[in-house]
Amino acid sequence: MRRMISDAAQRENALARSVAAIGWSETRLQNVGANAAGASGMFGILPSTATWLEGRAVTAAELANDTALSARLCARFLVRAAKATGYDAKEPLHLPILASAYNAGYGKGKIRESSSTPFRMVYDKGTDGGYLPRVMRAWNGQFSAGIDDKVLLVVGVCVAAVAGVLIARGRAR
Repeated sequence: MRRMISDAAQRENALARSVAAIGWSETRLQNVGANAAGASGMFGILPSTATWLEGRAVTAAELANDTALSARLCARFLVRAAKATGYDAKEPLHLPILASAYNAGYGKGKIRESSSTPFRMVYDKGTDGGYLPRVMRAWNGQFSAGIDDKVLLVVGVCVAAVAGVLIARGRAR
C-alpha cells in the first residue's frame, strides 16, 4: 500500500504523505464502492472528476478496482489545484488548503474551470468541519479520533493562514 501511494505521488509530483492523508480521511484507506454521493475507490473520487483528471471516461467500478489509478488521480488533483491556486503540492503548510479543495471537489462551486485560469478556489465557510481535522490527524500519523476535531480545525486554519501570509511575502514558494 505504501509503495503504491508513494509511486503515485512521485509520478504526479505530490507528497506521498498528503495523498495517504487524503485516502485515510476519505475511506480509512479501504477500497470501497460508490458512496451516497457516487464517489468510489480508496480515495473517494467521483467518476466525473476522475474522467476530467484522466482525460478519458473513468467508471466507478474502475475506481473501486484500480487502487493505483485512484491514488494517481488523488495526487493529480492535489497538484492541479495547487498550480491553479498558486500553492505548492509538495509544501506541507499548503495541505489544509489543498485538502479543502479536494473535499470540495471539482465542479462543486468551490473549484471550477474558467477561461482565464484552470482552477479558481473560493473559500467557503460551509466546508465540512470534520474533514480537515481528519486529514491533519492522518498527516500527523494519528489515525484515531484521539484529538479533538475542533482543535485540529483551528490548527489547520491557522496553518493555512500562515501559509497565505508567507506566500504573499514570497517566502513559501
